[in-house]
Amino acid sequence: MKHILLSLILCLGCLTSTYAQQAPDFTITDTHGDTHTLYADYLNQGYTVVLDLFFVNCGYCNALASYLEPTYQQWGGGNGDVQFFSLSPSDANAAIINFEDQHGLTFPAAGIDGDGDLAQMPYTNGELGESYGYPTLVVIAPDGSIQAAIGGGGVPNQSTIDELNEEITNTGATGEPINSSSAIAASFTSDIITACGSATVTFNNTSDNGNAFTWSFPGGTPATSTNINPTVVYDSAGTYDVTLVATNINGDDDMEEIADYLVVYDNPTFTVDVSGSTAEIVLDANVATPVAFEWAHDSSLTTASADNLVNGTYEVMVTDANGCVSIEVFSVLAASIDNLNNVPEMSILQNINSRQVTIQHLFPLTSNDVVSIYDYSGRLVQTMPLTASTQTVDLKADYAMGIYIVHVVVNNIRYSKKIMLK
Repeated sequence: MKHILLSLILCLGCLTSTYAQQAPDFTITDTHGDTHTLYADYLNQGYTVVLDLFFVNCGYCNALASYLEPTYQQWGGGNGDVQFFSLSPSDANAAIINFEDQHGLTFPAAGIDGDGDLAQMPYTNGELGESYGYPTLVVIAPDGSIQAAIGGGGVPNQSTIDELNEEITNTGATGEPINSSSAIAASFTSDIITACGSATVTFNNTSDNGNAFTWSFPGGTPATSTNINPTVVYDSAGTYDVTLVATNINGDDDMEEIADYLVVYDNPTFTVDVSGSTAEIVLDANVATPVAFEWAHDSSLTTASADNLVNGTYEVMVTDANGCVSIEVFSVLAASIDNLNNVPEMSILQNINSRQVTIQHLFPLTSNDVVSIYDYSGRLVQTMPLTASTQTVDLKADYAMGIYIVHVVVNNIRYSKKIMLK
């Protein structure tokens, strides 16, 4: 039973007119990872499109599937001017692939993993008129008008397919290839053309009248692809070429090759030179200038150095001329390295015959009091709470010989002392 989607009746002096609905556009990703846009890829190129609205556990849908593949091949199997799509409201890729294998289906299909559920929704939620459940076959003419919806007639059989063939023919389709040899043109864009450090790039195929595509991405992963809109990863800095060859249904091809299409810049590299209470950024020679500096402890500070730093941990961000960013975290420990000389309430004593340090103080304890051990490069190697007025710290046996800093915070006051392990 055939139903024309939505009859709009206007009564003006008993005048009645009927208008065909316009199919809404959609973009889906099929079970093989290829994307398809209804108008840009098919209708605007002169194709008639058949939508098979189904779900895998639908008995009538399974019955119809055995008829659809021979019909699809009759109309060119994707190489003619007719394209079929299966759209499921509820099935994931794994279930759809099993359904395709079971029935030998070769035309694209999409479900909840590829927005097939969204694409079929206007035909089943009443937005375009009466819905006929599952399965329903929707025939869309190249001008975007909905030619017919076939469904609701019981168990599908050959008469269902005869009706489908009639409606496809009514759109002007012949099943023959669309003659596009003079119009084939390869072209592409991408979501980014510059990046920092590494890049994940999604390419958008904007070719005219192509139905097969071969991409080349030297230096990328993958290095080649036949997907319509591939995603490629570039792991390191460099300048990268991209090539696309588009082929139409007649075997004619066109190539778009863009040298230096993508640029991945190095992130800026630098060191922080700490001397006493001053920290200075030293840029590597390859950093693109001019450079912006941002210190986490003082947002108004935009120079390459910071002064009057107290003991603690700091963070600085460098942004280079390419917009690439690096962040460095460093410690200041030597700003008051011997600040115990005039503090009788605190002593940090090293037992030269063992790897022990004894801390004695006269301050009230708080829950935030802590003992930290740093090597002389500023790397934190050990930390523990300060829980007593006299506390012994055992330094780990695997510490190498050299200078270490014992850093004590008690009652919100900081103390540091340099010790030597021999």
